[in-house]
Amino acid sequence: MYSWISMSLNRALTGYIRKARGEEVMKKKLTVLLMICCLLMAPATAWADSSSTVQPRYTYVDVVHTIFGVTDSGVACCYVSLNEDAVKTFTYSKLTVYIKKSSNDATVKTFTVTKYPDASGFFDWYGEYQLTARGTYYIKATNKLYKNGNLVETIHTRSQNDTY
Repeated sequence: MYSWISMSLNRALTGYIRKARGEEVMKKKLTVLLMICCLLMAPATAWADSSSTVQPRYTYVDVVHTIFGVTDSGVACCYVSLNEDAVKTFTYSKLTVYIKKSSNDATVKTFTVTKYPDASGFFDWYGEYQLTARGTYYIKATNKLYKNGNLVETIHTRSQNDTY
């Protein structure tokens, strides 16, 4: 599209430039003006805010948080929460949380729990584990959501790394 505009403008202006005095000066001015117009019409890149987190759209859940931290004494603190969708609801969740070492993805500890959302549709779980070795760790969580005994959605999340 921009090339068509440039060609049309160039054809229309060619006759005018030839007739004008100071043909070279006018041609340079119009060329610069044309370049400025093209630059103003060029698409621009818009960067996303680095502090925001992008999450996939789930069917039965609005938001999922997977938070992990390690205290100075080596206690791994794990937190997983989710908010049930206002329209589509589930009966219960089977949550499996893995504490993993970043260097080799080895599972250090596994928590498994069945949770039921409260009356407002909020679900959360907190667990702690004393780490035995220094290193960088993270948690992976798998939420399997059930409605009337049937699996309706599986959600996999991962936390940020933290170092002990």
